[in-house]
Amino acid sequence: MVNATIEHLNARNVELKYKFQNQKMSTLAMEFLKNEYFSLPLSNMNESGDYIFNCDYIRNCQFNGWFSQPETKNVCAYDYNKHYTSCLMGKDCVFGWPVYSVFDEVKAFDGNIEAGFYYINTDNFFPFKGAGWYDADLVNYAYDCKIIKKKNILLQYKPSTVLNVDNFKTFIKDVYELFDNPKYAINTLIGIFGANYKSKNVHHFTQDNRLVLSELMQNKDAKVKYVYKSEFINDDNDDKKVDIDNFNPDYYMKKESPLIYHVYNDKRVKSFQNYLPFFYKIYNLSAMKMHQMANKIGGVVRGVFTDTIIFEGEVIKPKCNKDVIGGIRETNIKDFTKCMNIKPRENNYLNECPNPIKLTKIEEFKLDNKGCFITGEPGTGKTYMCKKLQQEILNSIESGNSFKVCTPTHKSALIANATTIYNLFDINPVDYTYIKTTVEKLKEDGVKWIFIDEVSMITSKFGVSLEILRIFMVLSLFYLVIIINYQV
Repeated sequence: MVNATIEHLNARNVELKYKFQNQKMSTLAMEFLKNEYFSLPLSNMNESGDYIFNCDYIRNCQFNGWFSQPETKNVCAYDYNKHYTSCLMGKDCVFGWPVYSVFDEVKAFDGNIEAGFYYINTDNFFPFKGAGWYDADLVNYAYDCKIIKKKNILLQYKPSTVLNVDNFKTFIKDVYELFDNPKYAINTLIGIFGANYKSKNVHHFTQDNRLVLSELMQNKDAKVKYVYKSEFINDDNDDKKVDIDNFNPDYYMKKESPLIYHVYNDKRVKSFQNYLPFFYKIYNLSAMKMHQMANKIGGVVRGVFTDTIIFEGEVIKPKCNKDVIGGIRETNIKDFTKCMNIKPRENNYLNECPNPIKLTKIEEFKLDNKGCFITGEPGTGKTYMCKKLQQEILNSIESGNSFKVCTPTHKSALIANATTIYNLFDINPVDYTYIKTTVEKLKEDGVKWIFIDEVSMITSKFGVSLEILRIFMVLSLFYLVIIINYQV
């Protein structure tokens, strides 16, 4: 399926060519999206935002079960054609796709429904699932349908960036023309949006058991599998039945040494840069569309199964079109099994959500009266935060400059409007020694704060000198703010 799609993509008269690298269809779809349409922006959320998209108060699954048992045989079922594809296309959407930054904050509802997510206090189960966080389109739809009132909207989490409603429309159209099994490609791509972790996925093979032992001792996340020669040999006794009364466990124990050791690390590391707002918006759009279908057809909704609704009683037969994306079509009726739990979530979010620490004044950053580290991935606002702190320092003094900003390289110094660490402390670039009198002169000039940006670019030898410098400064002269850029 992936190979066939790659052949279709490469048959076009375009420069870009795709290679089969054992990727899944979802990975190929994401590659196609980023290469030929736009670089899909990730959301970088602060603690409050990250909690919203990882707590039990976000819609984290579709409806999939019986609400109640049918009482008669007057039952019918309808579903949507390519349901999730139509959601990603933005059909029936009013608001765009939210992209968050660390500066977007959870606030009390201001009365205006715009793109983003909102905390709703409700006991409604369909289209909601009780109290929780819901996308603007579902909230707006429920308000128009008088399912909720604005007094039910307690909190808002609005994004600083919003993509257009039809942002994915052209991409989806081309996927359906070029991909083998396009519906599967879109559905699995949506699954990628729901991943909030990165897997290390590191594998090594060795015959030296000493290396294996060393790795297990030094890396708590490492695991090992033994690979035996006999695993590659057909055993005629594989189908032999075991006599439990005369069972001898020694017979089944390996008497041979491993042929090779497979040492691996498949630990999942949580990622604070993700597409979760897109993922949960799609679930919310799905719930909205299912409720729209229920209103259109009427009768009693006995069950909702992803994109299918089971109706009982008198209904208004809809205009069916199974060839249109998002079109309604009649489908088979499922056999009744048991009812799902339809108890709405209770309104306990405000008691359970974390209260993030907000450092708003420069004095609050003196965490140990010596200095602090500001860490984060690219684009999360580390330098921006430091500029705000520096401005506060300037506003707090009548004259002079009580802080200095430095970076390891000339290029980063130009970007940060700073000087290099070498120049600031008269550091020798050969042996990495520094002049103590220069450091003392900075103190005499009234410098109290030192901001070191992009410290991760410092070499190991320079790092030793920096550690000595740090100890000297934080114990006697300056407060240090060290800004570290890292990748998960």
